[in-house]
Amino acid sequence: MTTLSVTIGCCLVTVNPRVLPFILIRNISLPESALMWLSYAGLHSYALVAENCIIQSQQTLLFNWSVVFVLIPTRVIAVKTKSLTVKW
Repeated sequence: MTTLSVTIGCCLVTVNPRVLPFILIRNISLPESALMWLSYAGLHSYALVAENCIIQSQQTLLFNWSVVFVLIPTRVIAVKTKSLTVKW
């Protein structure tokens, strides 16, 4: 019973901050400045992952290959779906 309670509690804590904002602003028209700010959210998420791609070790730069392998398909999907606000 405790495991079920913890699982349901974790689900509520995780889902609420991700779903409630969409439900609350679904019928509200946001100002242009807010829409512009929100348009960069995907790009910032990508940048946070890309930041971990290069590691500085003493006097050399090393690639974190596991991150590089994640970035390649992410970039391909982002370009194909145009879900990131990257302007060419």
